[in-house]
Amino acid sequence: MSTNLSRVHSSATPLSTVGKLSPETISVILDELRKTGNLEWIDKNKRRAWVLWKSVDEWAKVLYRWAVDNGMLSTVCTFYELIHGQDTTEEEFHGMDQDLLLKALRCLEHQKRAEIISMDGNMGVKFF
Repeated sequence: MSTNLSRVHSSATPLSTVGKLSPETISVILDELRKTGNLEWIDKNKRRAWVLWKSVDEWAKVLYRWAVDNGMLSTVCTFYELIHGQDTTEEEFHGMDQDLLLKALRCLEHQKRAEIISMDGNMGVKFF
């Protein structure tokens, strides 16, 4: 499998070059990252991916812990408030890509710990 790493993206920093690794070595590395939950393919052709500092499950735990610690259970928070709000400036998820936030919140929704809500074209979440 040949992967163009100039098109692999990170939630924090885009990868531009990897040096002189062979395509086979790059494939092994990417496969290991996928197995640990630290890489998610964006497209079916496996040419673009998210390289994650934390897995989606780990991000879900961070978000839920924040909601519990800050008394946000049974309260609707908009995605904007979570990503850009004053109350999250010191949180590690502040500034997170909205697609990654959605994936983490879907994980919580599957666990019955949150409900994703669409309000007039804006997205929000209610934590339980």
